[in-house]
Amino acid sequence: MRWLPLTAAGALALTLLASGGLAPTRAAAAPTLNVAVSTDPAGFDPQATAAASTFEITFNIYDTLATVDPKGNLVPDLATGWSVSDGGRTWTFRLRSGVRFSDGTALTSQVVKASFERLLSKAEASPWQPLYADIASISTPSPTVVQFHLSAPSAPFLANVASPWAAIVDPQAPDLAQHPVGTGPYELLSYVPGQEVTLVRNPYDWRHGIPAIPKVVFHIVPDPQTQLIDLKTGEVQAVPGIAPQDVAALKGAPGIRVVTGPSPFIQVLAMNEAWGPLKSLLVRRAINYAVNRQAVIQGAFFGYAVPIGTHMTPASPYYVNLTGMYPYNVAKAKALLAQAGYPHGFSVTITAPSNYEEHVRTAEIIAQELSAVGIRAQVVQVPWATWLSKVFMGRQYQMTVIAHTAKLDPDTLLSIYESTNPQDYMNYRSPAYDALIERARTTTVLSVRRALYAQAQRMLAENATAVYLDAPDTIVAESTRLSPWPIYPIDVLPVAYLRMR
Repeated sequence: MRWLPLTAAGALALTLLASGGLAPTRAAAAPTLNVAVSTDPAGFDPQATAAASTFEITFNIYDTLATVDPKGNLVPDLATGWSVSDGGRTWTFRLRSGVRFSDGTALTSQVVKASFERLLSKAEASPWQPLYADIASISTPSPTVVQFHLSAPSAPFLANVASPWAAIVDPQAPDLAQHPVGTGPYELLSYVPGQEVTLVRNPYDWRHGIPAIPKVVFHIVPDPQTQLIDLKTGEVQAVPGIAPQDVAALKGAPGIRVVTGPSPFIQVLAMNEAWGPLKSLLVRRAINYAVNRQAVIQGAFFGYAVPIGTHMTPASPYYVNLTGMYPYNVAKAKALLAQAGYPHGFSVTITAPSNYEEHVRTAEIIAQELSAVGIRAQVVQVPWATWLSKVFMGRQYQMTVIAHTAKLDPDTLLSIYESTNPQDYMNYRSPAYDALIERARTTTVLSVRRALYAQAQRMLAENATAVYLDAPDTIVAESTRLSPWPIYPIDVLPVAYLRMR
């Protein structure tokens, strides 16, 4: 199960490695891991695309200065460490020595500088340039030290540096989209569009024995049922991101395990505060009380999700558990509607993107629940392109069910509620909230940031702009010959630390 982001491996602890030796799969000298994925990558240049299908694979080809571990912590990668000075305006990274790209080119501070200058280049027109607009200049005091000088303090800067699209590339490589050159654990051996992507161990990889599996083939298999058949017959050893309704078909299947963990997505019932009855805080709170999150989790995700109470995934260290703010209470919902002047309810449309069946199922369940308090909800399915243009960008909707994908810093999720943000499709307006987010964005003290973002989450929950529904699980089905699949808080396929037996 994959959702398109709305804006949407490095040095990890050795504890990710499972015990046990390697056993041959197809050839004694070179075991191969076969993975089924649904979508072709949109090229292999991480700076040039916003496609999750690219980052899933390029996470294994490129490195970043810092990276994220499965618990959501930012940890060293190509940089062994970093420091912040000049009131948060200068970030200094100390590079790992002896690192080479897959073509043998040495990693230096000059190369890192050139990589970021390429990301910022207007000629390249990277979709991620706005995230790095605060970079005023980049200096290289030595071959192993690079400094970023910002125009203003930016607490999300480290998370942006650790994001997959900030991968350090070899700017001299002629065609990264087709022939990627990185410092990651793997390099691209071949790509057959619509069929498969083959990676092999990077001969210059600096991790000393990682990856354990020298060859990985990502098979492009769009049909979910074919993916499961291939897993059962041994054609593939892993299927990441299977749909929750398909888990039952794997129960009891010999040689197969299912691994679950927190996903980088949150599902919400968004409400347009500029429309009719939804302008009323009492009405929005009534709707929150009228929705049974557990019924949504069971009916739409077959139990493979956890309830949330804020616009953030529980996988984030910044998450505040506010699920108890609006317990399911039909009587309370009716009383609030009557107090707001709608004792007999009203009619409303819930728009859902037709290509995401989980959202459609959720909308249908919520429509039934709202009928119990007198709200007559009609579910309207629209194509994804229509949802993006009319709902997300045009704000032409009343209520909608959608998922937001998390990033490595809470600013990316919570800043969409700022009054000036073009992505504020819920039409939330709060000068106090705007000031809070701006302060959190420019505060580099971790404890202060956490307190500020906790306050922001409480403000959103109290305002009831949305019903914060659930965080669906990431579900991976795999062969028991494979060590347990590590699940990350971002949408990647981390194969470098897997083992086969």
